[in-house]
Amino acid sequence: MDTKNHLPCKHNFCKGCISEAWAKESAAVRCPECNHDYDQKPTSEKNFKLSNIVKRFNALNAEKAPTVLHCVLCRRGPPLPVRKVCLRCKEPCCQTHIQTHLQQPCVAPGHLLVDIEELSAWTCPTHEEYRLLHCEEEQVALCPFCCISHCTNQRHTVCDVDTQRVQMQVEITPPYSSLR
Repeated sequence: MDTKNHLPCKHNFCKGCISEAWAKESAAVRCPECNHDYDQKPTSEKNFKLSNIVKRFNALNAEKAPTVLHCVLCRRGPPLPVRKVCLRCKEPCCQTHIQTHLQQPCVAPGHLLVDIEELSAWTCPTHEEYRLLHCEEEQVALCPFCCISHCTNQRHTVCDVDTQRVQMQVEITPPYSSLR
């Protein structure tokens, strides 16, 4: 984490973030929080108190043990190791209970099970949400929050990742009749 600095208007920013926000500006800049105009880039001072709080907070989070997922359907005895996670229901399943999970109703259009090893690839690092939407223009999978902040403002076409997967399979799979 970068050094925390405060502007003359008393709003605080990471040094890297405020530098990036002002990178395109040549002379006159403004505070991203209150829109206070500055004729020239002000010198920002390090906020020692906030920097120390952030440093301690990050140290606490670094010491946390990784989250261990347990099968939500294991009722008797200790839960079995998780093999898959349904991204739509957000429920982990052991190998024994995958079929049981698939038979349960899903709030979204169908279950989307992924291997536990692939879960981090499906998780947005910024929002800790699953990437269930596909942006046609950018050709990337996004979480709902990234989609709202990025694609909605630019009027990009967005669809469900499973819809995109099926569409891609149709495009890359040659018609069966051409194999004869």
